[in-house]
Amino acid sequence: MRLSHFVLVAILAASAPLAHAQSPTTTDPREFSEAARKVYADSLKAARTLIGEKKYGDAITILDRLVAE
Repeated sequence: MRLSHFVLVAILAASAPLAHAQSPTTTDPREFSEAARKVYADSLKAARTLIGEKKYGDAITILDRLVAE
């Protein structure tokens, strides 16, 4: 397994419990506006590109921001 794949799997595994957490402040993704969905998709694409370029710290920063939002 390439290092970039390992890093991506590790990031996704670490964020999985957060993605399934239920709280009153959790927003249903179906309620996102079209503009918000585009920003989210663009952020994921940027993170994937950074992982491909082995800029893991920058990719983690983007992914952490998405998880927090």
